[in-house]
Amino acid sequence: MKKAGVWKIAGVYASVIIGAGFASGQELLKFFANYGPWGSVGIVVSGTIFAFAGWAIMDICHKKGIGYKELIDFSMGKRLGAVVEIASAFFMYVLYATMMAGVGATLNQAHEIPFSIGVVCAAGVTFIAMMFDLDGLVAINSLLAPVLVVGGLLVGLFAFLNRTTPTSAFGQDHAWIASAVIYASYNMVTSVPVLAALGKNIPSSKAARGGALLGGGLMTVLGLFMIYPIYVYYFQATQAEVPLLAIASNFSWIFEQFYLVILLCAIFTTAISNGFGIVSWATDSLGVSPVLAKAVLSISSCLFAHIGFSMFVSNVYPLFSAIGMLELSAIFAAWKRVSRKAAPQGA
Repeated sequence: MKKAGVWKIAGVYASVIIGAGFASGQELLKFFANYGPWGSVGIVVSGTIFAFAGWAIMDICHKKGIGYKELIDFSMGKRLGAVVEIASAFFMYVLYATMMAGVGATLNQAHEIPFSIGVVCAAGVTFIAMMFDLDGLVAINSLLAPVLVVGGLLVGLFAFLNRTTPTSAFGQDHAWIASAVIYASYNMVTSVPVLAALGKNIPSSKAARGGALLGGGLMTVLGLFMIYPIYVYYFQATQAEVPLLAIASNFSWIFEQFYLVILLCAIFTTAISNGFGIVSWATDSLGVSPVLAKAVLSISSCLFAHIGFSMFVSNVYPLFSAIGMLELSAIFAAWKRVSRKAAPQGA
């Protein structure tokens, strides 16, 4: 793969994080907006974790010239690393299936297209996209990242221009910081394989730092813009499978369709990122051919997706946060060791 610069790294990283759960508003509602104004602080906490975790992962892989599997073994040991690797692969599969469910729910809510048809179409498109290698993933995510940024900024701006008084009725639970950490942790489970692959193919440690900090910063800014409409239209958001799409319908039909495209782009980038991670794991660890892995993934996810989009986000995602916390703790410890013993290459 070609060397990835700061902007490409940031684009890929932000695209991995800003998937269907984020762009739909489901994650913003469940993990942040339900805590009222403290949810905005939680977004800053999560963005900070993303920035430094991404920097650590890419810096280690760049300095040691290693990929995902070697990173896990180096930071956690082979036995524990093998367990975490399998659990991470399963979660990536869950996320991939969630993206298929996200397309089904989005098209059904926007145009009453049957859920199953949307799921099958999504599986077909992502299967074709996964036929390209990591260069294809970087190119697609780099292209779509600006679209996601513009869409997120506009939905917040439209909400501000149309109605500037947020509701004051939110959930009563004050565990906002725990929710922010849980959100960042389970998202890092699926970000690590992509970041490790990037880290092995970056020009310098400076690029790792700049790309990760910029990617984390983009997520923070977008999150703050996109949570505002949920504050304003909180009751409507709690009743919708795809909250921000429902909110976009308040502004105009044209803007609703525009945001539908934005949301589908977000789903697409997350699906191919997780698909890439699963296929890489199946190829390296199980010896499965890439084409077979992609075909099995796409077909089986069509069935698994029928669990439901909001069910995945609310009840399944948080279960994997413990794996993410374990991974992050081990990676930060490994980063400290590498920073002490190894001189930066090209920094």
